[in-house]
Amino acid sequence: MRGSACILGQALDGFESFRTTTIIIMKTYVILITFTAQGVQAVQDSPKRAVAFTQFLESSGIKTKGIYWTFGSYDGILLLEAPDEKSMHSAILTLAHAGNVKTETLRAYDAGEMEPLLAKIIS
Repeated sequence: MRGSACILGQALDGFESFRTTTIIIMKTYVILITFTAQGVQAVQDSPKRAVAFTQFLESSGIKTKGIYWTFGSYDGILLLEAPDEKSMHSAILTLAHAGNVKTETLRAYDAGEMEPLLAKIIS
């Protein structure tokens, strides 16, 4: 069967040469981390654990935008991008399962994501 299609403004002759591209919109998450007693006992190993966790995230399709150790109410912050909530929650459960940290996960929205939500506010 012959036909024509247009992808990104470029005409293609024949469906046999038609290719599709899947675009995945990544969602941003802020993970607040608190060390457990076990995590404090092995705090010197936390950079090595962070590298291993980053590798695990990459294999799960999650991008690490930043890892920070902090002093204050939280011991660390992760900035991550995930394709969906299930991937993110599975990764965070994997992190918590090791027993070194407790987490609080926040979904973060940029202005472009927030505007449609705000447009639905009934005045």
